[in-house]
Amino acid sequence: MGPRGSCYGSVLAVDDAECVRRSIGHMLKGYEVTCAADAHEARAALDGKRFDLVLLDLNLGKDTPTGLDCLHWLPETGHKGTICMLTGYLSPELLHEALLLGADDYLMKCESRLKVEIARLVKLGRLPREQRPQYVTIADPGFLRSLRLNANQIDLMVKTVELGFPPDRELAEVEGAGVKALAERFARIEARFGAIDRHQLLRYLTVLSGFVRRSQLEWGTGVMDRSLLFAGATEFDVPRGWGR
Repeated sequence: MGPRGSCYGSVLAVDDAECVRRSIGHMLKGYEVTCAADAHEARAALDGKRFDLVLLDLNLGKDTPTGLDCLHWLPETGHKGTICMLTGYLSPELLHEALLLGADDYLMKCESRLKVEIARLVKLGRLPREQRPQYVTIADPGFLRSLRLNANQIDLMVKTVELGFPPDRELAEVEGAGVKALAERFARIEARFGAIDRHQLLRYLTVLSGFVRRSQLEWGTGVMDRSLLFAGATEFDVPRGWGR
């Protein structure tokens, strides 16, 4: 139980695997956790009940609506809390699509900081939506221009994405720098983005990667070239309003 005898918050966990639902319930002791096995059970649970956070698995079973499908009708339920995709798939394209459809975050089931991140999202779910960070705006070219990132910072972020977000020691070897110096460089980039820590910055980079690759697929030649990530942090050849 939370402070003053109340629970820490209310969470709706939507996952087709019973073992995952049990695991979430066990992990979130002190929270009021409601579980749903599919989209239909989730909608029933949201009828007349307020949750601080909805956790959505991506794949909710064969021939059934997916977690992304749920994002289309969730606003109709009057849900005011946060929404987070909780999945085993790390895909920039899926992450970006989820954020465009209204998700507040996208977390991996195996993430070591999962309980911490859920606690953060529960607290955000109690705030008015206009006071919450909107990750999707990270893919806004105007926002990127305002960051005024230098060439070395852009190069470091491109390499981080190209190498699949490696450990600091491995990245330091590639960069020919010390681990401490690398951490200081990342700290300056985090400050530019307003990221609270490296974990959040890496999610921002994944959003950007998905934004660039998705726009290339839809509006360009179909070639997915990660070297174009950030494109100088200023130029994106996409329609007006894309990514907002």
